[in-house]
Amino acid sequence: MIEALVFGFFAYFGTEIGEYTHEKYDQIQECIEIKCYKKEQENESPEGNLTIHSEDQEMSVIELGGNNG
Repeated sequence: MIEALVFGFFAYFGTEIGEYTHEKYDQIQECIEIKCYKKEQENESPEGNLTIHSEDQEMSVIELGGNNG
């Protein structure tokens, strides 16, 4: 009899923890999607050139922006 009560308590408690965790996960996922979507809308690619020098020599030039294919 005691075993059944203990098992029932753990089953109920486990279900409650599962529901709470699932709700929190959904809230966090929604927040991430909103923030990322908002950043994508606000974020513009930088444009121009990035030049890497080593000992007064030009080592590499990287073109920034979306049209550098």
